[in-house]
Amino acid sequence: MIFDVSTDRGIRSGSQSLTEIMYRLFLQQLGYSKDLDLAELEITLEAQDRLPAFADTYRTLFSKEWDRNKNLFATSLGEASRVMHELDPQTYPQADSWSKGAMGHADITPGLLAERCRT
Repeated sequence: MIFDVSTDRGIRSGSQSLTEIMYRLFLQQLGYSKDLDLAELEITLEAQDRLPAFADTYRTLFSKEWDRNKNLFATSLGEASRVMHELDPQTYPQADSWSKGAMGHADITPGLLAERCRT
């Protein structure tokens, strides 16, 4: 898989590392959210076989599809947090618990990028 990072906004503005840009493009190619925190949530839920339950709960709560709305960052982080509260209220006791705990914690390193590309 080849990525054209020269046209990505992060590389032009200098606000993102090349590793982060490549990882975001890699995640996008695999169908995950462009937001690193949301993508990590999706990857974790998928590994636990809970991503379909997440998508079903999202559809029930918001009458729309997760895959169509996950990149609308103004709302998707809060909505994902609400779903996590519904799925696991003991771990996420408030509707915003997941978003408060997850925001900005997804960290990408060249090693993680290489590992994810191999699997």
